[in-house]
Amino acid sequence: MDERQHKATKKKLKIFGFILLILGAACMVTGFVDFGLSMNSDSDMPSLFFLIFIGSPMLFIGISLVVFGYKKEITTYVKNESVPVINEAAEELKPAVKSVVGAVKEELQGGETHMVTCPRCGAKNPVGHKFCPECGGSLEKICPECGAKQEADDKFCGNCGAKFE
Repeated sequence: MDERQHKATKKKLKIFGFILLILGAACMVTGFVDFGLSMNSDSDMPSLFFLIFIGSPMLFIGISLVVFGYKKEITTYVKNESVPVINEAAEELKPAVKSVVGAVKEELQGGETHMVTCPRCGAKNPVGHKFCPECGGSLEKICPECGAKQEADDKFCGNCGAKFE
């Protein structure tokens, strides 16, 4: 089906849907009004009550056709309303997701992501310690090029890139 045929079909759905919607609503209103008026009078039986049973399917089919006719417009509107909210929620969740990912990485690597190896004895030490609790050796290096503090097991300076010997 080409684009022109598609647009023509959508237009027919919209027109026919609105016609059925209006006719169905009119039938139902007429049936309910007739029923209500017959309740006020003692002798009259509702003669148009059957229109409710004709109008309700017409109303349903009319609404369905109109919704199908406007499906693209409705979907585009919902998308344009939803995407900013979803993006905002994703931004708010990003720190929590990063935290979980970091914890999983740490667990998969045996919990050694925050450890420094002592160059003297080889013991694992938490980052931030200045001296090894096993041998007392220094866990910090001072870069001879830039003077930045580095961890004892670093092979290159994280500040200037100088190689440690």
